[in-house]
Amino acid sequence: MSRMSESYARPPLPLSGALMEACLRHSWPGNLRELSNFIKRYLVLGDETLAASELQPRPDGVEDCTAMPAKAQVPTPPAD
Repeated sequence: MSRMSESYARPPLPLSGALMEACLRHSWPGNLRELSNFIKRYLVLGDETLAASELQPRPDGVEDCTAMPAKAQVPTPPAD
C-alpha cells in the first residue's frame, strides 16, 4: 500500500478489521494483479464500503468478473 500510495501521490489508507477480513476471505482468482488493482481502486476512490462490496461473492456464483468462457460460441451463418 505504501509503495502504491507514493506512486499515486495519495496518503496510505488504513485497512479496518472488516476490510482486512473481507480481503482474507476473498479467493483472489486474479492473484497479484487483482490484488494490485483492488488496492489502486481503494487508494484512488478512498471508499472502504465500496472496496468491501467489491469483494463480496457475485449472486451468479462467478468468482472473477473478468472471466471469459474457455471457448466462445460463435454462431455459424446458415448455408446458402
